[in-house]
Amino acid sequence: MRTFLTGLFSFICFQYLVSQKTGLEIPYYPNEEADFTLKYGIFKIGEAHLEFGFDKKCPGAFIVAYAKSTGLLKLINDIHFRYECCMDTVTGLPITDSRILIQGDYADISTVYYDHISRKDSSIIYSKKTDTVIGPKYIYDLLSGFYLYRANYLRDNLPLNHSVTTSTFFIDEIWDLTIRYCGKETIKTIYGPVECLKVKPVTIIGYFFRTSDAMSIWVTNNGKYIPVKFSIDLKIGTLHGNITDYKKPK
Repeated sequence: MRTFLTGLFSFICFQYLVSQKTGLEIPYYPNEEADFTLKYGIFKIGEAHLEFGFDKKCPGAFIVAYAKSTGLLKLINDIHFRYECCMDTVTGLPITDSRILIQGDYADISTVYYDHISRKDSSIIYSKKTDTVIGPKYIYDLLSGFYLYRANYLRDNLPLNHSVTTSTFFIDEIWDLTIRYCGKETIKTIYGPVECLKVKPVTIIGYFFRTSDAMSIWVTNNGKYIPVKFSIDLKIGTLHGNITDYKKPK
């Protein structure tokens, strides 16, 4: 679960130019919420929440992914993970993101600020952990990168193994988020059988993953592309997430 779940402002005129240059649809899912149950084998070990909304502390869209341990796992290892992104609703680029991990008595908090204005050919990224990092001009965080993919690259007639790569800044590093389309599958959900598109974000082989395709996400093939299921193959077993509740955008 710890793996599943691992500001600077722009002038209006500049924001308009950026959105025109990228030529991409800006993600907009106001007040959308989804809840998931997390299982390890047959055992429920946690709950997760994904939300796209608005908050006073964010001048743009406020995207939140949250997970926590429950049941027996909570007694053994109480984990809370919260990842937030303040996304510019004109450009789709992140203004800030923050990552909060609480595991027992341990707490790790990281906030990242993005400056997409000061340099013509690149973006400036700053956090207390990394100080100043120079990244690609159109760089996203993990959440804004996922919503960018959802809004622009999913469709019914995708060719098998079609891949999209987006430059992101995640866990204090510049990382190319690559997502590969793997075909259609019908998934059993609380709402009944649902035809889904299956995609695989590329994972990094190492401490947690044995392979580069350890994660799978299923989204509805109805033009809304709602994530309803995911799985993560860890070295210690497979974590499954299934949707338990959904509130559509208003």
